[in-house]
Amino acid sequence: MAAPVLDGFNSIAYAAIGGASPTITLSTTLEDDIVVLVCFNERGGGSVRANITSVTGGGLSFQRRSQLFLITNYVNLEVWWARAPNPLLG
Repeated sequence: MAAPVLDGFNSIAYAAIGGASPTITLSTTLEDDIVVLVCFNERGGGSVRANITSVTGGGLSFQRRSQLFLITNYVNLEVWWARAPNPLLG
């Protein structure tokens, strides 16, 4: 088995108010990639827990791999992943 290689990378800083959703683009060159998305959320106020309900895009089927709430549900760290059978053009 070949060693894993980083086929694409992108990052954003995004401030959402009222449930807006951020957008990020990603391009890859290889087939059969695993796309990993690491999300950090911080609740800005109120009593609603900061969490992500879904990740969509690229025709991929993302699944939540892990979720961790810190500081009495004020901070949320999530990892989502999907298999990309074909290269992505973001």
